[in-house]
Amino acid sequence: MIQINAPRAIEVQACLRSLPADCLSRLNKKRFNCVGHTAIGKFAIGKSGQGSHIEGRYMATIRQLLDKKGQEVFSVRPDETVYDAIKKMADENVGSLTVMEGDKLIGISTERQYARNVVLKGRASPKTLVRDIMETNVVFARPDQSVEDCMAVMTEKAVRHLPVIEQGKVVGMISIGDLVKDIISDQTFVIDQLVNFIHGAR
Repeated sequence: MIQINAPRAIEVQACLRSLPADCLSRLNKKRFNCVGHTAIGKFAIGKSGQGSHIEGRYMATIRQLLDKKGQEVFSVRPDETVYDAIKKMADENVGSLTVMEGDKLIGISTERQYARNVVLKGRASPKTLVRDIMETNVVFARPDQSVEDCMAVMTEKAVRHLPVIEQGKVVGMISIGDLVKDIISDQTFVIDQLVNFIHGAR
């Protein structure tokens, strides 16, 4: 079930309230494939069985997200300086780097770690090594996990970036921004289809 927030929910609300009572009754009595809720209560999209139906893209996987975003991963070695790592983040416009020894993931370096472990502690970026500030207890995602599952993991672990690992290899990197963007895209798709469905049911 997906939460649809204002202001788009207002559009759905207006459409639902404009339907005749008999139409709303018919909608509520049918079985539907996709259900959700807005500020005004539950809604359903598309009836099961024969006839027209609309399929929402619920439970999108990380693999699908990477197919859209791309699988490029930027990395740094543990013996490089923090200055080099931050410069690479700036050059590539990313907020984190995997820390690799050969093909092995041994840690993750992020802008937040730089702020907390270098700037606030008065360290010098050119003299501090990545291995001295990197996070070694790496929380990661699998390609077959859902976007919603990974959002829950990020919230629980208070992290903003997840390396994606498949068969022991890093195949991508996702940020909380990537997940939010994907969820918003799904909500927009569902709302647009719902509005079209309601107009067609008049």
